[in-house]
Amino acid sequence: MDLTELSKQCALALKRSDWSKLETLSRELLIKLQIDPVTREKDLRQIAKNYLASIIGHGNFLKISDPAGYQRFSLGVAEFRQIIKSSDKDLVSILKPEIYHLSQIQLFLTKPQTDALNKASKSLRRLGRPHLAIDLTSAEIAKSRLNYYSLVVRGSAYVDVGLFAQGIKDGELALKHTPR
Repeated sequence: MDLTELSKQCALALKRSDWSKLETLSRELLIKLQIDPVTREKDLRQIAKNYLASIIGHGNFLKISDPAGYQRFSLGVAEFRQIIKSSDKDLVSILKPEIYHLSQIQLFLTKPQTDALNKASKSLRRLGRPHLAIDLTSAEIAKSRLNYYSLVVRGSAYVDVGLFAQGIKDGELALKHTPR
């Protein structure tokens, strides 16, 4: 498959939330694009985001015990790190934000505290998974309804998915309860 067709197939898999297909296609595209000298940084970053979004899958392992989902995620992370390690060192600097967001999610998995959850939720938004960010922050807000940082992240995620009224409501509540 050529690069154009791979890109189209990736976009379609992302739109359909076909995570396993997106993972396969974006991995192949990431490997091909890093070799291509005319590849733009923006394209590499988007493909890396797609790949990382795909290895999260349905994300149940972030909310409940899901050993199979967690193992699939861990294997995807290892493969992503191997691709980066075996490539040109410029790729690491290009993908620094995506690597950071991946680290934030991994931190939450090892240390499921409120601050780590908020950072992981923010990173999920940045990787194109705002629905998961909403789920995680909603669970945290249910425990502490005035957690202003969780409200900000959830409000932003609502805006990402086009639910502007809910986003504004969360933003206003967060402003009201932000420490002086």
